[in-house]
Amino acid sequence: MVRIQGVDPILVDRIREISRKTVLETEQIKRIEARDSEQKERRERRQNKSSLEECIDKLNQLFKKAGASIRFARATKDGQAMVDVIDIHKKVVIAQVLPDRAFELLRTIHDPKGIILNNTI
Repeated sequence: MVRIQGVDPILVDRIREISRKTVLETEQIKRIEARDSEQKERRERRQNKSSLEECIDKLNQLFKKAGASIRFARATKDGQAMVDVIDIHKKVVIAQVLPDRAFELLRTIHDPKGIILNNTI
């Protein structure tokens, strides 16, 4: 124990105890934040997976109604979610796109100006 000349040892002990509690609380907060962050990521992955499935279902319904010979299916490539574009007559994958592109396609179809305009400036 280090003695500080002119300072009451009881006061030094109180300061040490407060500092120790602060460090422990900070470590607990970091662990809680890390756990919450992991839970949030897991929740977002589940939501993204289900919303991607909904997007694919809607695209398939729309293209089927339009009489198009393509369908969409969920796939993975190198551990990343992808969307396969399938020619139903030839039964081959004609393209593989990122989920964002499938969401964009669905938004474009639902937004009337999206059919005419590809980009908004």
